[in-house]
Amino acid sequence: MNTYRGTVQKGIGHAKHLGFSTINIPFTGGDITGVHAAKVAIGDTVYQAAAFVNSDRNILEAHLLDFSGEDLLGKEAVINLEKKLRDAVVFGDDVEAKEIIARDVDMVREFYKLG
Repeated sequence: MNTYRGTVQKGIGHAKHLGFSTINIPFTGGDITGVHAAKVAIGDTVYQAAAFVNSDRNILEAHLLDFSGEDLLGKEAVINLEKKLRDAVVFGDDVEAKEIIARDVDMVREFYKLG
């Protein structure tokens, strides 16, 4: 398991535009890539998440499943990447991006149901 810590920072908002808000922390983890099932701890609360290592922007993005809470900017987050689901892909358009990310979220839900 790979664990990363950092302060939640503002992203560019594209994932939110697609309907999958994320938290973002700086990433300096080297060779890790792709989309992962993850657990994210913020304070005493742990969330299941779909996480994406964005090596182009050196950030680790995590979509917290079923999160509807407060703004997390500036909070400390610990992200544990538990299982790689797929490699990174370049989306043709926003429709394709939504479809693929929705499948990623479904795979994360299935992983935690079984794991």
